[in-house]
Amino acid sequence: MSGAAEWLYSAACGAVKALLPFEWAQKSFMHTPFLTIVVVALLTAVVGTIVVNARMAFFTSAIGHSAFSGVAAGILMGITDPGRLTLVMVGFGCLAAVLITWLGRRSSVPPDSLVGVVQTLAVAAGIVVITAFRFQRTEQFLFGDVLFATKGELGALFLTFLVLLVLAAPSYNRLLLIGLNSDLAQAWGVRTRAYEYLFAAAVAVVVMMCVNAVGVLLVTAMIIIPAAAGRNFAWSAGSMFWMSLLVSLVSGVGGFAGSWYLKAAAGATIVLAAGVLFALSYVVFALRRRTMRRRSVQEGDERA
Repeated sequence: MSGAAEWLYSAACGAVKALLPFEWAQKSFMHTPFLTIVVVALLTAVVGTIVVNARMAFFTSAIGHSAFSGVAAGILMGITDPGRLTLVMVGFGCLAAVLITWLGRRSSVPPDSLVGVVQTLAVAAGIVVITAFRFQRTEQFLFGDVLFATKGELGALFLTFLVLLVLAAPSYNRLLLIGLNSDLAQAWGVRTRAYEYLFAAAVAVVVMMCVNAVGVLLVTAMIIIPAAAGRNFAWSAGSMFWMSLLVSLVSGVGGFAGSWYLKAAAGATIVLAAGVLFALSYVVFALRRRTMRRRSVQEGDERA
């Protein structure tokens, strides 16, 4: 780490110890995993809203599972260093994302079926190579182990988050419009094809950067579940992003803390915490819809 990065890391660790009145927050070896979860929550919230609105949940899962093929490609190239292997996975994930998007524009096969074909082939090819070469880290890519996250991985995730913010800030509304209605977006002069490829690659980068630290299952869940809950909590398109961000942070921090006291796997506990918030959001949405119906009936009776 550079001097500035080390100072920022020390400041973040100090904030964790000062602001969180928990036993685990006072232990230095928990700071890097905790900060990793926070950055993952921020990263996944940025792309999650668009993924849910554009009905790309299956696409995200396919990109995550293509990590196996990325690992296989690295093995065939003789790469075993975790950092270089992550770069290979990112490159392969971007290639898979662009390929799925390109085929989706030129195939009569339904998009979900097309994604399923690419996902199963990618997983199968990856597993064949991994098992043939006796690669021993297969479970890490499925389930992850955030407790073993390193400062280097945290720094790479944080840098990815900053770059994603720079790219997403000026194009976020366009991506939302494309997800809701691509024909309307094109009529408004939005370059839908370029934005679709750009967002597909962005999703691939986010997923692959997070896989090494938290696993395929957690990163996919953290992209989809908080955004789905945020949609239920939200009262407008803009508020959906902020509610998704809040749910992602609460489920990440709450699940991480819960795993300490339950002595359970951190990733699975975080997913369950997100699931609880999604169930709560569904109740809130149902109550809000019932209230709106009653109000509309009352207004109709008053007009009559």
